[in-house]
Amino acid sequence: MAHNTRILRGIRQKESHNAEARLLCAEEEQEGDDEIPASALRAPDVMRRTVQSARIREMVAALDRKLRATIWYVNVYDNGQTTKSCGAVAGNAVHAYRRDLRVTDFLGGVDWRQDNTLFITLTAQYQKTREGIESSWKSINAALPRWLRAMRAFGMREYIAVKEAHFDGGCHVHVLCRWARNIKVFKSKGKLRITSRALLTAIKSAWWGTCDVQGVKNRGAAGYVSKYLSKYSGIESALKRAKRGWKEPEDEDHICADVKRLTTVFMLTKMKQRAFTCSKQSRGNNKDAQASDLIKEMNSPTQDNRPELLASWRIPKSVCMHKDFDCTAKELTANDPEMVWLRETYGAELDKILEGLKK
Repeated sequence: MAHNTRILRGIRQKESHNAEARLLCAEEEQEGDDEIPASALRAPDVMRRTVQSARIREMVAALDRKLRATIWYVNVYDNGQTTKSCGAVAGNAVHAYRRDLRVTDFLGGVDWRQDNTLFITLTAQYQKTREGIESSWKSINAALPRWLRAMRAFGMREYIAVKEAHFDGGCHVHVLCRWARNIKVFKSKGKLRITSRALLTAIKSAWWGTCDVQGVKNRGAAGYVSKYLSKYSGIESALKRAKRGWKEPEDEDHICADVKRLTTVFMLTKMKQRAFTCSKQSRGNNKDAQASDLIKEMNSPTQDNRPELLASWRIPKSVCMHKDFDCTAKELTANDPEMVWLRETYGAELDKILEGLKK
């Protein structure tokens, strides 16, 4: 009889803890409901007022200057191909490619599973003013290391934290983290929530703002981070739409994503902050993974089929800063509009350089 009583008491305790965890999740979801719904932000009148604001115009102009100011080259290959390329600068495709290699290297070296991984979003209250927006990036950047240290003391092991801008410019952080404990989840309103009241309380109490905690799918952990990093992997296309004021019919569907993408790169550059931070554990420490990559590279057929670079011409800064210069790395052909423009505007200088390349 006493044994059965203890079992019943344990069952009631477990049900009580699960009920409290569900209550905390419901409160967390209720907090999120107080924010402006995404559908309201996507309303045409709201978005149109936003993209016509002085903040957006200043941001677009600054990012345009940033991409132009990097070093640009015209490259001539032995197969007759002519391309335009540039150095890596935050926001362009070259920088995004190098960053994605580091992120992929890290994600591939961690055992992400549903029973040990969480996806956490950290936000903070801020005023919708220029000073308030900048303050949110500064405060979150200062508070994030303290929160990560507290979580590591509580059992978090590997992590990667990615910063992203809200539509109105404020900062929030997405954290994918692996824990040295078994994590149980349940489904609530289409999202995976954790049952452990102690873990949920520890995570939320260590952060001074709003904290959303979710479980992950077994095979989709890496996709959680890749999704947010890809939003500002390269801003060239977003910048091109922004410079024409999103006036084309097909631009309407890109306004919300473009504003968040441009704002993220702009604020990271202005605040001199990193786009992401991660723990030291990486795939680079795995000798088997390094050997596998080397074998793949040696057996890659593209290594032997690459055209040989004959010569490279550095485009003068005066050309790069011209309003008609397209700051997108691409292949150039004789009838390419940009090649025609370069010849019409800087014909003598270009012909002189191309003649030198032929020699």
